[in-house]
Amino acid sequence: LGPHSVLDLALRCLDKGCRSVYTPFARFICPQGWWYPEQWPSEDADRFSRQWAIWLNKGDPYYNQWLTLEHPDMGLDLRP
Repeated sequence: LGPHSVLDLALRCLDKGCRSVYTPFARFICPQGWWYPEQWPSEDADRFSRQWAIWLNKGDPYYNQWLTLEHPDMGLDLRP
């Protein structure tokens, strides 16, 4: 499994009309750097980007729209 596998699974489920379920009791453990797309082998990143271009251009479907992308704490977005 490549580093894109978790994201790929989530987008495949979403594409089929399913959603991922979050539980605070689950633990995902991965090697350091594995999670960051900029550290993926370029062919994996290119294939992932091409396959999911439509979803990726819409923005992260799992990121809460009421949270900010401006700050690392992901606090509430207070813009109107």
